Amino acid sequence: MKPKSLSLLTGLFIGFLSLNAVNHLWDAYAPMKQNMLEGNYFTAILLCVEMLSFLAIIVGISLVIHNVNNSRFFAKQNYIGFYVAGCGVLISVNSYALIEELASIDHTLYLAIGTFLFILAEIFRYGYRMKQEQDFTI
Repeated sequence: MKPKSLSLLTGLFIGFLSLNAVNHLWDAYAPMKQNMLEGNYFTAILLCVEMLSFLAIIVGISLVIHNVNNSRFFAKQNYIGFYVAGCGVLISVNSYALIEELASIDHTLYLAIGTFLFILAEIFRYGYRMKQEQDFTI
């Protein structure tokens, strides 16, 4: 039985994440459409990549939150979710940097977040392996 406060907090977090995703995707859609109409296909493709990477971040984090909410801490989906989110962060920041030509973004924070997500993925992968070994011992 999971506590109601955990369900409420994760529900609020996923709701906030979803609202942020819709806002981000809407902000990226209008310039992508405008660049397609103007013939700037490279910029439009980078904006599309940025949108897809942001969706990957949302899916990865939501997968981990869902598993943790159901008391599945060291499941294979958790470390895959962290890997997907980490790749999404790194791809998103690099595509944005190419669009803005390295002008107005600080890579350090986003590289740290992406690296931290990869470290979390490795920790959860190690925990998953230990859980597998424990399940096979008598």
